[in-house]
Parts: sequence; structure tokens; C-alpha cells
Amino acid sequence: MRKPVNMGGRIERGQPLSRVWRYLTRGTNLGDKGKVSIVGAGPGSVDYLTLGAIKSLQSADAILFDDLVTGEILELGNPKAQFFSVGKRGWKASCRQQDITSLIIDLAKAGKHVVRLKVGDPMIFGRTGEEIEKLEQAGVEVDVVSGITAASAMASEIKMSLTHRKHAHGVKFVTAYGSKGAMPDKNWEAYADGKTTLMIYMGGRMARKLGKTLIMSGMDPATPVIIGEAIAREGQMFHRETLTSLCTLEIITDNPVLIAVGDVFRCSSVLHGTVSKQYAIDAAA
Repeated sequence: MRKPVNMGGRIERGQPLSRVWRYLTRGTNLGDKGKVSIVGAGPGSVDYLTLGAIKSLQSADAILFDDLVTGEILELGNPKAQFFSVGKRGWKASCRQQDITSLIIDLAKAGKHVVRLKVGDPMIFGRTGEEIEKLEQAGVEVDVVSGITAASAMASEIKMSLTHRKHAHGVKFVTAYGSKGAMPDKNWEAYADGKTTLMIYMGGRMARKLGKTLIMSGMDPATPVIIGEAIAREGQMFHRETLTSLCTLEIITDNPVLIAVGDVFRCSSVLHGTVSKQYAIDAAA
């Protein structure tokens, strides 16, 4: 039976984080020195969680977690810790980054061991650099526990090396979601080399534009594309496409999406059409 997760301190989206400050620091020795651990939770399944992440979760006083962190991972946290949902999702109501950072700093200065739990690897498109900068400016001790990023998990799930030496000479992690909510204005010609595998994060809503942009930048329209949805999560699906078909594809889902592009996927003996694998993972809600 799934043990209950302590959600007594959960922050609802849109609620000012300052409202929980007095409650969370109740009974704390303000002379204690706290610290912050920025921890990667992996893509979803607890199978992708590292031992370092588990150690941090079990020693935490407060855990601030992303929207996509699963319930089975939260269950590994210290049962005496307070859990706060501070999820940030594109095109959805989210906690403000400055409020999250301020609360982390306040908790650490109150002597708490704060775990900022981020899905995937916090150092890959996780805004961790901004948080580390603010924490160091505030004089707060911080460490980072790496997680397994979705690109690595996808390669494992489809049994396909992203750098197969016969088909690829490199791999690039790219985001399709810029700071202003639109596809970044970048030199896409530098990414249009089929021999360099592209792993494109947050690209679901930009699929058509991505396909057209890469073709216009010189990439072969027949270049294979693998779309991973809900990687290592309940409802995981992989779809095989080409750049040409990507140009006409509309991806409508609330699940996280990763788009993989490159000649390396021509040699895949696993993916023909759609491949799915079910994960029995409880949602964090």
C-alpha cells in the first residue's frame, strides 16, 4: 500500500509563498546553519533516481518539488519534512521563480536542509544556474546532485545509442522553448547536421515550426525523428516520424515531450511505427 505523502505544507499555485514562512519555521533554531541541495529526480520512474538523490531526500527538512516529480519519488523523502509543490509548466499558471528562490533562501537561513527537487537533471534546462547565483549571493551553502536527463532515459528505453559511431559524431541538447515562450531565435544552420544527434526539449508545441526550420536550414527532409512522450512515466509512448512529417504534425498532450532528430535513428531495429511501455507511477498530486 502506498504510504501517504506529507503534503501539509504544500503551496498551491498562485498562493504567495510568504504565507507559509511563519508556519514552516516554527520551532526552528534560527542560529543553525542550513543548506540547499538542488537535486535531480530523473525523468519519472524511481528506477532512474540516484543514490545521492535518495540520501538528500531522506535528510531534508523541506522539499520543494516540480510539478512533474512523481509520488513514488516523494515517498522516499524524510517523513518529517514539509513538502511544497512549486511547479513551473509552460503555458500554465506557475509559482514565480523569484518567490521560489526567496523561500529557499529564507528556509536555509532558518537552519533548514532544503531540497529543491527538479525533474530530470537540474543542470539541463532547469534554471539551476540562476538559483545557484542567487543562493551564493545570499551566502547560502548549496550543492547539486545530478539526475538522469530525459535524453539519456529515452536512449535507454528505445535501446538506441545517441552517439553510435557509425551514424553520429556528437549529440546536442537543445531547447525549443525560449525565455519569452517562443522558439529561440538562434542559428539553426549550426544544428542542421544529421550526423549530430539533436535532443530537443520542450518541443511539443513547436513541432511543426521545428521541422520547417531544420529543413530550411539545410537538414535532409528524410532525417528520422523519434518523439518521446512521458518518458519513463505512466503512458510512455514513442512515435517514429521524419522531418517532413514533423512539419505537419500537431502534438497535443499535457505530458512532457522530447523530440530526437538525427541519422543515428535510421539504424534502430526497435522502433517501427509506435512503441509503448506502461509504467505504474502515481502522480504527485
